[in-house]
Amino acid sequence: MLFVKFLCTIVITLFISGMQKYLSTRKSWLLGSIIPILTAGILATMFYINKVPFSFESLVPCAILIVLELFIWIDGRFQHKRMEIRKMKAKDIG
Repeated sequence: MLFVKFLCTIVITLFISGMQKYLSTRKSWLLGSIIPILTAGILATMFYINKVPFSFESLVPCAILIVLELFIWIDGRFQHKRMEIRKMKAKDIG
């Protein structure tokens, strides 16, 4: 049973990361902000509903998660810009 929970966690994490990467590389830069905003909202709701005390041990994993999502967003924007530059260069050559 523990293995199944671990496997489900891995699958969900990969799905969320993949969606974040996909949304970050789209034309609209705002699409990449959807998942970090949802994550912050869900974490804030969980802290409020479960009355989790604000301690170092509880806030650090949440902060790391949001920072990683923001890094994926920034990397996706750079990747989108590189693809646009390649397209423009290909049109200039042809």
